[in-house]
Amino acid sequence: MKRFLDIVTSLTVAFAMILVGGGLPYLRPVAGAIAYVGGVKNNNGNASNCTMTYTPATGNTYDIIVGISGTAAVVTSITATGNTFVQKAFSSNGNTRSEIWGVLSGTSTTSFQANVDIGGSDIVCIFVEHSGVVAYGAATNSITGTSTTPSVDLTTQDSNNFVIGGHAGRFNSAPTAGTGNLRNADFVSATDRVGAGATDNTAGSPSLVTNSVTGDGSQVWASCAIELRSTTGGAQSATAKITGAVKVTGAVKIK
Repeated sequence: MKRFLDIVTSLTVAFAMILVGGGLPYLRPVAGAIAYVGGVKNNNGNASNCTMTYTPATGNTYDIIVGISGTAAVVTSITATGNTFVQKAFSSNGNTRSEIWGVLSGTSTTSFQANVDIGGSDIVCIFVEHSGVVAYGAATNSITGTSTTPSVDLTTQDSNNFVIGGHAGRFNSAPTAGTGNLRNADFVSATDRVGAGATDNTAGSPSLVTNSVTGDGSQVWASCAIELRSTTGGAQSATAKITGAVKVTGAVKIK
């Protein structure tokens, strides 16, 4: 009998500690740290593709930002040995377009080519590599405008997740840094010009994260964004709190 009372007392103390502490914590997988590793850029005027030479690490996340102008072209595929890239987001404003294509866990190779469906296009392509990514977020965003500052935002699901921004505008030079980290930028100097940039940004807790670049004048632009997650668990939520009495029914068997 004494042993039974000791067990009941221990359970009562444990539940009391939970209540005083504000509730049961939300349980989720342990998150890793996402980090930018590197990348490369290139451009091609009056063309149907844009090719980059770069050797990323196997297992990292590869994303390619493509900026197009001059035609109503869209990206049809990414050619990269051993990798199957999928379109993650896009944004169009007339004949100016940005797209993001990605592969969560890539296989190292040395050449990446973005292919579009209309020849005679002006194309900028940018490759970015991140480590520590466990999943892509389900939500994306696209924004268009006419100004000097292409900008896009997206709400993250977890602490320290990254948001990648892809920006394209009819600029006369490569965009410069705005909000977030400008990882690379390039431009095609032609009649139907295009400048494009790849950015990333993060926040210490789930929140609205903004990415932007700065162009050399007020021009038509299109920006899109995706989320890189450090966990595959559900989105963070408030702690679950136990209220009221905890009732134990049935017999307690002690061996």
